[in-house]
Amino acid sequence: MTPAFPGDFERSRRRVTVGLTVAACLIIAFWMVWWSDRTLLASRTTSSYYGFEDDFQLADAWLLTTVIAAAIQLWRQRATALLWLLAAGSAGLYLLGMDMFYDLEHRIYGSSSGGVIELIIDILVAAASLGVLWWSWRYRWLLLNPGRDQTRGRRSPCSLVGERARYASELRRAAPTTRERARAPEPTVRSHAPVEHASVCPNASISGRHTPLD
Repeated sequence: MTPAFPGDFERSRRRVTVGLTVAACLIIAFWMVWWSDRTLLASRTTSSYYGFEDDFQLADAWLLTTVIAAAIQLWRQRATALLWLLAAGSAGLYLLGMDMFYDLEHRIYGSSSGGVIELIIDILVAAASLGVLWWSWRYRWLLLNPGRDQTRGRRSPCSLVGERARYASELRRAAPTTRERARAPEPTVRSHAPVEHASVCPNASISGRHTPLD
């Protein structure tokens, strides 16, 4: 997996937020049409098929809750967005598995134009659910830690610039002023006369004569 960068995350975060909002609107629109005139969306007109689709009301309500919560928390840049994103992606895949198994068992996909619409819906749900899970896992660090660099666990460059500016201002305040430096006494420098190097041992002989220690 390619490394994630804060700039890429910020751009994709907006797109994912918009996508979640569109998904929530589509779920609401689907059930509004289903309750008003289900023949527009139904692949079959049997009572068993209607009963099967009606059983998804509570499950789709939970999916809608996770999608709306993920969009809101992602827009607010809260760490709980990761929780709702994972819940939305997993709920979408779970409902997709139930719907797809029923459609394959009863050969609904190729039966009529409604079956084609059902197939398109399942493909979109699969792509959206897998995409949300993949995106959430790739940017999991930035989702849990807004404003931090994912690769090294450090803060983003913008926050580092702010910290350096504050540190520089503190150094300027702590530095002595010109008047304080003028009042400070001049350091005294001792002058040492050149001395003859002495031997480490007092009885050592250099050039045939003894040299006393300094």
